[in-house]
Amino acid sequence: MMKKKTVRLISCIIAGILVAAMVFSMIASGLVYAGAVSSKELKSKLSDLEDQKASVKAELDSLAGQVDEVEKTRAALQKEIKLTKEEITTVTAYIDRLQDQIDVKTTELDAAIKALDSKKGQDIKCLETGHLTTLADYFVLCTATSTTQIKALADVCEKALKDAGEPPHHVEGHRGGTWILLDFSSVVVHIFNEEAREFYDLERLWSDAAPVDLSGVLTEN
Repeated sequence: MMKKKTVRLISCIIAGILVAAMVFSMIASGLVYAGAVSSKELKSKLSDLEDQKASVKAELDSLAGQVDEVEKTRAALQKEIKLTKEEITTVTAYIDRLQDQIDVKTTELDAAIKALDSKKGQDIKCLETGHLTTLADYFVLCTATSTTQIKALADVCEKALKDAGEPPHHVEGHRGGTWILLDFSSVVVHIFNEEAREFYDLERLWSDAAPVDLSGVLTEN
């Protein structure tokens, strides 16, 4: 009897152990499954994060490219601005030189006309010829009443421009006695007697030249 009870107890214990083993096995399987699911979700999330990382990196690369383009544009603009400043400086210097030349030419022109006027030169005219010829910027025409006055006008004109720093490059017409030409480079002075002035008729020959107003230079007499 005792033997049967012992065997039954042992059988119950073994059965309990087997049931417990089955329960533990099921729990373990559940844990493994849960772990597998969690691992799968984690991998999915990691994959999503990698995609986002790649997307962010692409955006950063794009922004970096745009920054480079902006820097290049800025550098190009700075270069253009620098060139513009240099060009402005060059143009300004050129204008200043032109103004100096104009001032010099005006001084020479005024000196010649005032010298002729001081010796009673008649019918003094000035033609602006710079846009028509390279011979001179101005032609000054003057009539004298005699050979003696022609020489006197030429002498006083030559002295006046020498004093202004511009001696004549060459002089023509002394021997003829009817006209004299004095070439001061930018200003050429023609002194005629009445017949020679009518004969050469430079006002008609240079009719496209603009007459210069001498009212502020000539005396009323």
